[in-house]
Amino acid sequence: MPALLSKLSSELKAYRDPVYFCESILHIDPYPMQKEILTKFYCTPNRVYTHMILVCGMRSGKTQLGAMATTYELFKLIMLGNPQAYYNLPPGQPIYILHVANSRDQAKDTIFAQTAGLLENAEWFVEHGMIERTNEFQFPEYNLFLRAEHSNSASLAGRTAKMVVLDETARFKDNQGKFSGEMVYFTVSRAVKTFGQEGKVFSVSSPIYDDDFQMRLYRKGLKLKSFLCYQKPTWDMNPRFTFEALKHEFDLNPETAWRDYGAKPPSAVEAYGLKPKIHRLI
Repeated sequence: MPALLSKLSSELKAYRDPVYFCESILHIDPYPMQKEILTKFYCTPNRVYTHMILVCGMRSGKTQLGAMATTYELFKLIMLGNPQAYYNLPPGQPIYILHVANSRDQAKDTIFAQTAGLLENAEWFVEHGMIERTNEFQFPEYNLFLRAEHSNSASLAGRTAKMVVLDETARFKDNQGKFSGEMVYFTVSRAVKTFGQEGKVFSVSSPIYDDDFQMRLYRKGLKLKSFLCYQKPTWDMNPRFTFEALKHEFDLNPETAWRDYGAKPPSAVEAYGLKPKIHRLI
């Protein structure tokens, strides 16, 4: 009985604290900046964040951060026992967490693969009936699904999603079509509205140019109280990299290095052979 009470106490603490969840359930130690971001997003007193916008350098751990948040959301849903009843959904209503990238293969190889690694090495999730399928993890007892999807906004519409993580959003098509960053982002934002302020949207990406969709989203989000926005270079996010260790990249091509590692894209879109566009939504 003492062991059972200790386990329950630890689970309840993990439910309230995403960093403790990572340490006790996933058995990983997040980087200091990852801890700061998770704590601020989920545990800021008198503040509810529903959207996270991360503009970060390559190899910064931003995708891993999205995977941590994904597993935390799954954990909290399972801890509810009957999440459908808790959220006043019809009995048996499927609840999704979606990973969205430019293609399903890209989603599988990046954010979904990172999350799969965390889930497969966490005994807690295995004990709760986890089943792995192609492009999907299922928890049949709770009607929960984690799925990798591509950026076809038509296929995303109509899903009841507790959380959506968009990976490398700056690389979504930059136009007004159904595959555009804008259309995909606003489609998935509607998908989480069933859960009110507990529905979450993460958008993580390295920038391409100063007016790509992720950069526009970041600047817009800075003005909105429900958005938590960060723009960080690789060396601020990932302690395994220092500016000095990347110096050769800056010596070879400073503009590209500042874009890829410094998260500071060039302001001239023409530098990439692209034409500026007029954007109506963001």
